[in-house]
Amino acid sequence: MSDPNRSAGVPRRGAPPVGTIVTLAVAAILYAGMMANLGDVQNADTDAAGRGLASGFGLVFMVAEWIALAIVLMIGGVNGAMPAWAAIVAAILWPLSGFAAIAAIRLLEAGGSAAYQLVPALIAPVTAGYALWARLPALHRAMRPLPVSLAAWGAVALLTAAPWLARAG
Repeated sequence: MSDPNRSAGVPRRGAPPVGTIVTLAVAAILYAGMMANLGDVQNADTDAAGRGLASGFGLVFMVAEWIALAIVLMIGGVNGAMPAWAAIVAAILWPLSGFAAIAAIRLLEAGGSAAYQLVPALIAPVTAGYALWARLPALHRAMRPLPVSLAAWGAVALLTAAPWLARAG
């Protein structure tokens, strides 16, 4: 006899978050590709064509990474227990953080500080960790939603602002 909840698409209680894990694994591979290419954007041992290719591939990996992490955030929000206000903040900050990461790549191309690599390098794992936390409500007993959400989205907000603050300064 089949389980009626399974046919309706309702996951079993205690079912492992396979979709989240698979999407995070894909995001980790994309992250490695993004960071490997961004490391060569300012490599003095590479010619201009190589630096341009590194920038282009870094951008492609970054866009794919942002899409994968957006999917993980949606999974965490729908199947997990993300606070409603944090979901609204995520919906606003996540696209803005993508633009900030692109701006950071452009600053790297223009000879800016190598520290601009920190923008995409830190936003991605903070967001991945937050999405995993949101997807696993059992973690909410040990790590309360308000401080975790404030810390994660506060860090993303600061990193998102960094390229524009640097340009203004």
